[in-house]
Amino acid sequence: MAETNGANGSQTTSLAQPNHDSPPNHDEQPNSHEQQNDHGSMKDLEDMDKDELNADIARSMEPLKGPGVEIDTHAYDDADERNLNAEIVRLQARLKELDGESTATEIELVSQPDLSNEEQLEQPNHAQQRNRDDADSDQESTSTVVYGQEPYATYEGKVLKLCHTLWPDIPADHVKAERLKGGGYNRIIGISQQSTSTGETEDLIFRIARFDYFDMETDIATIGLVMRSTSIPVPDIISHDPSVDNILGAPYSIQRRLPGRNLDDAWPTLSHKQRILVTEQVCQILTELQSKPYPCSGKLDPASVMGNNSALISFMKLHAGESDGPREILPSEPDQKYSEFLTMQFKRWKNTDILLCPTNPADYFDELTAVVEEMESSGLFDDAGYYLCHLDFQPRNILVSTADGDQAAITGVLDWDLAVFAPNFMGCMPPEWIWRWEHLEDHNENDDSGSHLVSSDPEAQELKHIFENGVSTKYLAFAFRDEYRLARKVCRIAMEGMRSDDTWKGYDEILKLWPQLSDQLGVPCNESGR
Repeated sequence: MAETNGANGSQTTSLAQPNHDSPPNHDEQPNSHEQQNDHGSMKDLEDMDKDELNADIARSMEPLKGPGVEIDTHAYDDADERNLNAEIVRLQARLKELDGESTATEIELVSQPDLSNEEQLEQPNHAQQRNRDDADSDQESTSTVVYGQEPYATYEGKVLKLCHTLWPDIPADHVKAERLKGGGYNRIIGISQQSTSTGETEDLIFRIARFDYFDMETDIATIGLVMRSTSIPVPDIISHDPSVDNILGAPYSIQRRLPGRNLDDAWPTLSHKQRILVTEQVCQILTELQSKPYPCSGKLDPASVMGNNSALISFMKLHAGESDGPREILPSEPDQKYSEFLTMQFKRWKNTDILLCPTNPADYFDELTAVVEEMESSGLFDDAGYYLCHLDFQPRNILVSTADGDQAAITGVLDWDLAVFAPNFMGCMPPEWIWRWEHLEDHNENDDSGSHLVSSDPEAQELKHIFENGVSTKYLAFAFRDEYRLARKVCRIAMEGMRSDDTWKGYDEILKLWPQLSDQLGVPCNESGR
């Protein structure tokens, strides 16, 4: 359908917008489950012996090696890196199947998945399976192989054994496990167990970290804060172990299973009335998250929320690359201006990149610092305070119940792994899937440049109108104005570094569009002549 500006289209700056409703050229590599390496398409692993597998691993590693077989992190882009890593993991997994333990030399992968972008590996956009199912673990294209992890067929037994350890009074035949869709960070397993004393069945969710350095305690603390300080429905976490010293060999959390269906699956089946109800509840959730400012940017310090004393919570700086260590996070400063937060992050990322490549220091963080200074002088950062931003508020992370006839209720907001305390405009990325669902099939969900558009369908127009009337005027300005759309891209780079295709594309767009916007806003050029 053709699209036009919505009811609040006048709030958008009149820049020419690219057509995001035709299939865009993202220059993307094949999905990690359909990888091709530089020496051809994926081979049939069943037809390869150990010598062939070892040779294939060696060939896969060649593009990753620079002089002196040191890893050259600037010789290839992130998509190539992920493809090669997945290929190596796949080959090594097959070696282990052949003789129980790989005889190949252990290889350090070029990089682990960036913790600031959980869905990057296998959930590139709205249309694809963002929470990839682990089903059919014997197939080479599943996440079991991509992550080099134990197949579900044997892993299930460990989960059931852990259940018996935690709840010894419940007989084994009263406990059932269910394989569920997992994400880039976690394996997800459902557990149903029936009490022998009451006969009642309790449904639980096991979230098992794919990587042992995953910052589980911070995320649990964030969910606890949301539960105590808002009415937003979130999972009730009843137990967790942040260590690897358990039968699963990985950090895990156990939460009560919330009712409802994943909105990604449910939305196409909802009536228009039900979609209106969901839209109204989305507005309430976003308004609540924007209602309470905090003095600092960063992540929650888990130790500060012990004892449920939310008045004494403290914060930690965001991760800034390899030089920080796997998850080393430093204390954050109180009452920090937005510009100070952003420039501090750029400086830290630049220092990381200099350590990685001292002979070729990048100047892109200097360019972004100049943009931040101009945004500051234009008044874009006049607001104070930081707000809890989910940063992955997509239908896949929302549960909805339609049990009551033509009603619809949001029963859970899931996956707070990416949540941070950030400038207010970061939490105002418009949920355009509400009114542009049919246009987002091949859409990059981090690109909101077309969010002001609305279909000619009257129902889609009504949904957008309901959304615009359900949030504040300030939220609408942050959501749809181009200068704040670019500010979100600047902030995302400050939080994630230049570590993905998305951030590089965002950087290019910032440098292209900000000069036009700054002229319209009357921002004076800085010393660089921008």
